[in-house]
Amino acid sequence: MKKILFSLVFILFLTGCGTVSNNKDAEIQPPSELFNDINKPYGEKIQPKENMLIGVCPEETYKCGYINIKGEMVLPFEYDFVSSDINEKNFVSVLKMVNYQNKYSIVNKEGKLIKNLPDNMHIRSSFSDEGYALTSYDDDIFTVGIINSNGEIIIPVEYWFIEQIRDNYFLVMTKQNKHGIIDINNKFVLNPEYNLYSGRKWYKDDFVILNIQKEDKTLCGLVSYDGKTVVPFEYQAIYPVGKNLYSLKDFQGKITYYDKDGVLNKIKEKTDKENITVTGYNGKYLSFSKDKKEGLMDLDGNILISPEYRLIYFKDDGMIHCIENAMGKDEYYDSNARIINNLSKYINSNPYLTLNCSGERCILCLIKNAQEYYGLIDFQGNTIMPVKYVRIAKLTDDFYVVTKQNFQKDYEHAVYDKNGNVFIPFNKYENISNLSVGVY
Repeated sequence: MKKILFSLVFILFLTGCGTVSNNKDAEIQPPSELFNDINKPYGEKIQPKENMLIGVCPEETYKCGYINIKGEMVLPFEYDFVSSDINEKNFVSVLKMVNYQNKYSIVNKEGKLIKNLPDNMHIRSSFSDEGYALTSYDDDIFTVGIINSNGEIIIPVEYWFIEQIRDNYFLVMTKQNKHGIIDINNKFVLNPEYNLYSGRKWYKDDFVILNIQKEDKTLCGLVSYDGKTVVPFEYQAIYPVGKNLYSLKDFQGKITYYDKDGVLNKIKEKTDKENITVTGYNGKYLSFSKDKKEGLMDLDGNILISPEYRLIYFKDDGMIHCIENAMGKDEYYDSNARIINNLSKYINSNPYLTLNCSGERCILCLIKNAQEYYGLIDFQGNTIMPVKYVRIAKLTDDFYVVTKQNFQKDYEHAVYDKNGNVFIPFNKYENISNLSVGVY
């Protein structure tokens, strides 16, 4: 399920290598096959879902539209902007510039027009899975409301901030800088009395963290999406650990937990006795901190990974990334907490080589001569795409957008499946200036 944070800007898609290891004394070098000039497929072609769309903006037209995974045009190249997200109901916003004015429309995945919005109305976000998007007017772009996929205003344009927190509930900030929660009928289920919204970690979690100011103290509390206070406003800090699981820090520094689902019941004695702090929960395992190092345990308290890492990070697909042990090394574990040995030769081979792994594939990024180069490997260590591209970005679980520079220093784009089979070759859209991505 897709989380929608209604912001006033569209999120840029391009990302960089990120953090590199501090293991400066690494002696092992990346395997030489990473730098081959040719792509070697490792598997059959993936059959794409029929409604997967890709937004493209060819340079020769300076206009945008949509193509499908076969490279066939679905929405004509006649728009100045196409939204980068297509929601599960297949509605998307598009933009035309007419006499230097923005004119927004709503179309479906077949390119059929649903509605042209009034000239002074803007769409400020992608549509959520429930068919809601942020909107504002020309004369005050910082005041926002909500429209549905039919272009109807369902939440008046009168707030400074809106985030959808459940199917039909929204956290809002009024023009008096106070936060509250409204339902789909714009009725407050939590009155706007709160100074600060501290955010949440999981979409459609049952709770939000809010703050109030009392005398010289900022007090944190936990509120359910329908406006009920479940943790009183008396804590110095509250941190999301996992779905419906929060750590509560009082003003003496003591850590306790709000645990709606009773996840910690079996391990309470162990955590109390061994001075263990639970730091993360992915629905199956718990990461924990002991003596400032992190490890992993199951829900019965059995230690699966000893506390020797600076950080343990749960990825959305179930993988577990253990970051920087005493030797400065990282490790990846699968969704069953088994180490993926074939990745070790890549992870720790070069202080300037980083991996981003999910779905049994890893995008590699190598910094060389102040430039970033990207490649793709599988969990067996096979090089699917050599480290020579200026960008590789995940399109879906099965497809990747690959970007290279030609001799004229122009960017060219292609689409490959996770096995290295090409679907849209470089020479088919060699002058695409911007490749945004549709969600299938």
